Amino acid sequence: MAGLVRGHFGFEFTGSPKQLEYRVTGFYCENCNKTVSPTIRTLLYQDDYAGTDYEEGGENAAAKCKKCGYGEYLTRMCCGMGQWDSGKFHNHCTECIGLGSCINDYRNAHCRECGLHYFQGNSGFPCKCRKLFKLFKKVDRGDRVALAALCFYDEYGVDVKTRMMMTTPKKKREAAKARKTKTDM
Repeated sequence: MAGLVRGHFGFEFTGSPKQLEYRVTGFYCENCNKTVSPTIRTLLYQDDYAGTDYEEGGENAAAKCKKCGYGEYLTRMCCGMGQWDSGKFHNHCTECIGLGSCINDYRNAHCRECGLHYFQGNSGFPCKCRKLFKLFKKVDRGDRVALAALCFYDEYGVDVKTRMMMTTPKKKREAAKARKTKTDM
């Protein structure tokens, strides 16, 4: 639905029922050696989350081969990079604002504390913001921006403690002055 509204199917959707009968470039059924090209109407019945359906041959997929029943999911259409997938990497977050966003792997989840996506795994790993919140007790748990920044910096290998110490303008000026003094020596 998000891909249709955002215009990623190659035409402007006007709400006409005829447009729902357009066929999309299909997937290749490995069992029947046949290309399956579903309509947009069919894809509207596709789930946002495939879960472990990939292990079952796409039984719950909306787009299926009529001959053998093998199904696949059209994923990543919301961001304009549609591709067919068995379901393992089909996960559309419906907790994000607006029309949601793709978070790919079925083991990823939306964190209600910081608003970012993280690897939950099959056993329910917590988001990094919980660990980071314990590290920086002065950050208010309701401050989603600070928690998101902590997660982002930790995810990309930035020294989180140093980064948090340099958040105030006074600290930034002091750090810049200290660096300048070191280079002048």
